[in-house]
Amino acid sequence: MGRTMGALGNLTFVLCIIIFIFAVMGMQLFGKNYYDNVSRFPEGELPRWNFTDFMHSFMIVFRVLCGEWIESMWDCMLVGDASCIPFFLATVVIGNLVVLNLFLALLLSNFGSSSLSAPTADNDTNKIAEAFNRISRFSNWIKQSTRNFLKYLKDKLTNHKENEISMTADEMLVDGLIKRVVKEQNQLEVAIGEGMEFTIHGDVKAKTKKSKHLLNNSKQELNERGFSLQDDETISIKSYGSHKNRDFKDESHKGSAETIDGEEKRDVSKEDLGIDEDDEGEDCPLEEEIIIHADEDEIIEDAPSDCCPDNCYKKFPFLAGDDDAPFWQGWANLRLKTFQLIENKYFETAVITMILLSSLALALEDVVVNALVQAIPSIFNVLLVCLIFWLIFAIMGVQLFAGKYFKCVDQNGTTLPHEIIPDVNACIAENLSWDNSPMNFDHVGKAYLCLFQVATFKGWIQIMNDAIDSREVGKQPIRETNIYMYLYFVFFIIFGSFFTLNLFIGVIIDNFNEQKKKAGGSLEMFMTEDQKKYYNAMKKMGSKKPMKAIPRPKWRPQAIVFEIVTDKKFDMIIMLFIGFNMLTMTLDHYQQTEIFTMILDYLNMIFIAIFSSECLMKIFALRYHYFVEPWNLFDFVVVILSILGNI
Repeated sequence: MGRTMGALGNLTFVLCIIIFIFAVMGMQLFGKNYYDNVSRFPEGELPRWNFTDFMHSFMIVFRVLCGEWIESMWDCMLVGDASCIPFFLATVVIGNLVVLNLFLALLLSNFGSSSLSAPTADNDTNKIAEAFNRISRFSNWIKQSTRNFLKYLKDKLTNHKENEISMTADEMLVDGLIKRVVKEQNQLEVAIGEGMEFTIHGDVKAKTKKSKHLLNNSKQELNERGFSLQDDETISIKSYGSHKNRDFKDESHKGSAETIDGEEKRDVSKEDLGIDEDDEGEDCPLEEEIIIHADEDEIIEDAPSDCCPDNCYKKFPFLAGDDDAPFWQGWANLRLKTFQLIENKYFETAVITMILLSSLALALEDVVVNALVQAIPSIFNVLLVCLIFWLIFAIMGVQLFAGKYFKCVDQNGTTLPHEIIPDVNACIAENLSWDNSPMNFDHVGKAYLCLFQVATFKGWIQIMNDAIDSREVGKQPIRETNIYMYLYFVFFIIFGSFFTLNLFIGVIIDNFNEQKKKAGGSLEMFMTEDQKKYYNAMKKMGSKKPMKAIPRPKWRPQAIVFEIVTDKKFDMIIMLFIGFNMLTMTLDHYQQTEIFTMILDYLNMIFIAIFSSECLMKIFALRYHYFVEPWNLFDFVVVILSILGNI
């Protein structure tokens, strides 16, 4: 913490130097323009934010650091030229984006510096870490190579499968074997022996169900003619949907035998089936019904398989539906779109990606949730620190501005000049309103709310304007009569906003680092519990400088006091009194009664006596060692100033 405060002091000094440089530059470059061109402003009055002197220039630069610079830049360009733009941009980049972010970097470096710097002689730990680092890199390389190989195999198999599916249209034969042949784009030819073949022209997709029905009727007629078809000569009339964007070409069917997958395929002629010319003539209506002419040819598209098996359609014909009905057309279109979606080559990749993301989310869930849950106590600790730190500024604000935000306004809400209405009595005499600002410092609660608005830069300009215009209680405010009250808000923003609010980010990052250690992301995963305790103890010892013990006095009365002031219970009692003192200071508010004020004064004197006694006891017991400790010097200065304030 000491190193952090030292770095914070250095960073604050750098910030002040940068603000000083840009304030002087702005005053020298643009200050004269505000005086020469003041008539360009509304009502010929200078704005509150200008470069006329160092204090105003300082506040403009500081306002830029807080993120508000557009309004000031336009005012500068109104009285000057475009040279205001690079000046404000440089202030934003250097001051806001660089210097202020160093506050956050400082905190993160402090929270993240949990590793103890190992001495040069201790090489065993470094070697172990390096060895495991190499093992980790090798395992990552193996995983990556395996993934690449599997991806290569998947691509090869996918290409092979697509080449197989590119064969379209099936030749259906009476022997039950299927020969895949290539058809033309406008034909689907099914051969049942030589001389018995039918062709569907045009939009075959819309007539699929009808062709199935006619094929079933053809099979029944063949059975009625007395043909006994054995297992090896069974007519297979199974429909295979054609696929979209595939090339089709006609291929004639001969009586010659071909071999598919090592089996002999033979065509069955009409003579083998016992069908003569007369019978063929009787079957002509069948062919006429099957041959469907279309106005134009189109490629046979992919289509999903039927929802139900053929037996269901035989027993329940209503399941086939009506192709001309709007409902069944919409249903078929929906199934077709869904089929095209799942058959898309990117669909499987998207599903695998979602599975991987889900697995990654489940893997990180424990770390994220545990880190956030365990960060809650630390967040509350930081919140308590902020509230205590802000309490100091809230009490100061009550002492400085309580009851001073009142002003006399007319019916339109316009603040009247102090030359017309000097105080509250004149305001009441003129039947005007003596109103208070909505945001004020009349008590600690209101002060907290004002400071919160200032820290978040929401509505903070009006709060500061009321502060620098304030006079005594009951007096009409005068513009910028108390301009140095700007410094109160500057110090609060630097220490209460730039630094304190960033502590929330720091504790969350620190808890994530702790979760990383517990998950095995650091060297501690190789240590036993005793080794971890020893390691942490060594880290604490290495981060602290050894302090020389204060020798115990030999004189008995002095030794007794020494034992008292060096006891932890004594420090706890003093901290308790400090808390009570802060509580009584928060009770001070505007328009309090005289009795209440007298009670607070008596309590204040009691606390001053207690703290003075503590200071004297420590000086008596510790002797000159008391002034070696910086906190003791701070207590000594506070006691002296408190005594002087009540004289």
